[in-house]
Amino acid sequence: MSWLFERRGFAVIVRCAILVAIGAVAAGAQWKWFEHHHDRVNSHLDVVAPNAVRTSVLRGRMRKDATLADALRTAGLGESATSEVMAALAAAKLDFTRRKPGEPFGARIDAGGRVVRFAMAIDQLTTIRLDRDDAGRLIGETIKLPTETQTVVFTGTIKSSFYQSIIDGGEQPQLAGNVVRVFEYDIDFAEELREGDTYRILMDRITCKGRVVDYGRIHAAEYVGQVTGTVRGYWFDHENREIEGYYNDKGVKLKKFFLRAPLDVLRVTSRYGVRFHPTLRERRMHTGVDYGAPTGTRVWAVADGTVNRAGNAGGYGKLIEISHPGGLRSRYAHLSAINVRSGQRVGQRQVIGRVGSTGRSTGPHLHFELLSGGRHINPAKQKIQSATTLPVALMPRLKESIAAANERMEKTAVLAKE
Repeated sequence: MSWLFERRGFAVIVRCAILVAIGAVAAGAQWKWFEHHHDRVNSHLDVVAPNAVRTSVLRGRMRKDATLADALRTAGLGESATSEVMAALAAAKLDFTRRKPGEPFGARIDAGGRVVRFAMAIDQLTTIRLDRDDAGRLIGETIKLPTETQTVVFTGTIKSSFYQSIIDGGEQPQLAGNVVRVFEYDIDFAEELREGDTYRILMDRITCKGRVVDYGRIHAAEYVGQVTGTVRGYWFDHENREIEGYYNDKGVKLKKFFLRAPLDVLRVTSRYGVRFHPTLRERRMHTGVDYGAPTGTRVWAVADGTVNRAGNAGGYGKLIEISHPGGLRSRYAHLSAINVRSGQRVGQRQVIGRVGSTGRSTGPHLHFELLSGGRHINPAKQKIQSATTLPVALMPRLKESIAAANERMEKTAVLAKE
């Protein structure tokens, strides 16, 4: 039996190595974006105010757990100048509160330490800038770079993971999350993907000066897998929010009663079934699915329901249990934080807590359980049917949209790398 544990251990090591590699790619991409922001801040500071003489430039970056005022002082800005910048930003009602570590800023100051111009990049397109007006007051404005939107087809083939195939194709990490949200009710991206699976995406790509900065609507998507079979989704636009959404070619809405997973990090570390317990050191039934994820990762409800309990529960650590229609219950264990209370109504995909390692746990992960009629069932095996079918009167519109999307996916040049 030891060979079985060795294989499982090796599989865990491989998954961890893949996750580290993906994290490195994402971190590298994020750092390149910050460098791009830094250059943009410099371009604003290079323009000197008309009456400024003998000016110099102070530069800095946001640090973890530091306020902007703290960062300005650390960069060398005086207390009076820091207070003036903060007051000017507040007066202009500019959003500077939720800043990320690494984001750059700069200030051009005169010989007396007074700020002539201040600039801070708050995302890939937006810069907050302060300038002196004729009366000598610092006045704020938000400057946005122009963008271009193109509807394109992106195709890919799974080699190691869906996320990595997106990166290998030259796209940004957020595209993977966008596509997962289209298929999250039909495809278990942690369990059902296989090497050689293929996919196509008809999407809006947003660029600025040739750089991909964001993505708009996914108009259509297709996944062809060895386990999943062929799964397609087409966006149907409608003024009624209850009707709009992704549908298959039969007019059945992809959104279902239950999500396939309660978080975005799709790395399964332990499956449902009999296993060797890592802390009790014995074989016993594992009544849920464990997802490995960093402490603090958001956890959401897989379906609408009412919170039965929210608090400490022995070996489960911090636990949330939610009751759903049809006699179903879901449990979320080993949490580091709980955002709901007993008796509260919650909606599907509402954040209810954060991943942790409380209770009987060997490391940060989410233990997820699903119960039917009080008995544990395998979450990975549940096929929840869609509760929504497009009204018959709207089917001709959907058919037209599907035909147009399919034609465009066939004719549009494939931009992904083979």
